[in-house]
Amino acid sequence: MPILKKTTLILTFLGLMAFSWIGCSDGTIVTYVDSPGATGQAEPVELYFPLDEGYTTIYNVTYSIGNSEQVTFTAGRTVSFQGINAVEWIGRGANSIDTGYFYPTGNALYYYDATNAQPEKLLQLTLNNGTSWATNNINSNGFTDIITGTLPDTTGNPYINAKDFPTISAVSFTVESTEALELNTGTYFSQTVRLSTPNGSRMNYYWYAQGIGLVSYVIGASTTSYPNGDIVGEIVNYGI
Repeated sequence: MPILKKTTLILTFLGLMAFSWIGCSDGTIVTYVDSPGATGQAEPVELYFPLDEGYTTIYNVTYSIGNSEQVTFTAGRTVSFQGINAVEWIGRGANSIDTGYFYPTGNALYYYDATNAQPEKLLQLTLNNGTSWATNNINSNGFTDIITGTLPDTTGNPYINAKDFPTISAVSFTVESTEALELNTGTYFSQTVRLSTPNGSRMNYYWYAQGIGLVSYVIGASTTSYPNGDIVGEIVNYGI
């Protein structure tokens, strides 16, 4: 079981360019994260999406119908298929478990919901405001998704089309802004990169922080409900 740090981690800014971690000896930390955000320079995509074996992120996920659950994602082993080496991505919900795969290429990150699937491009550097890219996800509407609470597949079966990452209906992503973000838990990130993708007449939004990964997402936001939507996920724990 990975040892996790609470997202009440604090990274204080000392002087103009120096950062230092502040916390207690037992790992208890406060609720401010001074994350660097996008720099406009080419950087390894894993700065925005860590994939070290055992790296785990835990989210509180709430649904507009009134229920909620905790969803956990863990980076696993490196496996080979379709001529690439990808990292297993194990997702666990309250009543579900599934395995997907991530393939980083240095300046881009691809997600496979199964070893025989076509990839979706989730990130493409550099993350400058206004940058867009196609996901090349041609079959998204045919997939079941554990994030929605619908029936999952079982881990280790590469031939059932299910997804364990919240890219529902995504056909393209656009970098909207680099901005501060405060979660409902009170955790505050000084710099995140916000992406958007159309979802029918609504929108999905994703916030990434350097060194942490996806820190929040909103599925099915309308002009009146934003920053809430049909599904809202917020990170509560992360680490190895």
